Amino acid sequence: MTARLGTILSMLVDLLGLLWGPAPMVTLGAVSTVAGILAFAFPETSGLPMPDTVDEAVRLGEDGSEPLCSCYCARSPFARKELEKNEELQMKS
Repeated sequence: MTARLGTILSMLVDLLGLLWGPAPMVTLGAVSTVAGILAFAFPETSGLPMPDTVDEAVRLGEDGSEPLCSCYCARSPFARKELEKNEELQMKS
């Protein structure tokens, strides 16, 4: 969905060049700069083990440590259902 939105907006940004020649470059440069600055807000993962399975990824942050994403998407109802389903399958086998 984001790619489609970007495709649509890229054509509109190109039309800004009709108003002012450098406008497309300035607009895309500003967006890229803001994205680069926001990247500094990402959590530090250097030296942390990467999860090998989906279950490990879902359990990130459950031990009281800081989760890798601040949105707590791993605690979503969908992720919980998948985790419970995987645990049931493991118990049966």
